[in-house]
Amino acid sequence: MNWSQLKTTTKAILIIGGAIGLLLLVVMARTFTPAASQSDGTSFDFKPDTQRVTRLMSESVRFKTISFGRDKPTSKRALLAYHEYLRRQFPLVHKNLAREIVNDYSLLYTYRGSTDDKPVIMLGHLDVVPVVPGTEGDWKQAPFAGTV
Repeated sequence: MNWSQLKTTTKAILIIGGAIGLLLLVVMARTFTPAASQSDGTSFDFKPDTQRVTRLMSESVRFKTISFGRDKPTSKRALLAYHEYLRRQFPLVHKNLAREIVNDYSLLYTYRGSTDDKPVIMLGHLDVVPVVPGTEGDWKQAPFAGTV
């Protein structure tokens, strides 16, 4: 490699390195600079009713929506009972969101915002894993008692 080629190669490396450095600087600046909606001084002060949340979770655990895997379906009776429980406990959700039942028991709720809103997805599941047979005696509380 002669002097001219070395200068050209060095110059190319410096340009590429500078471009990568500039890109990293922009990414870091964008990462640590709050978005406009975060810096406008407003906040959402969410304080859940912890007693209600505890009660709802305790009651929810009592539904034996056990999943044994793909080839062994979860109890449809338990899942449909849980659907009804959700409908009773969250009437505003069921009043304001569109609800679809997918594949017999999966629930899909859709909230239509304005066209300016950014889409949001929230996921959860209704089934639980089974208790390993033979370990029932190891539990301090019955698995579906909903004991707090």
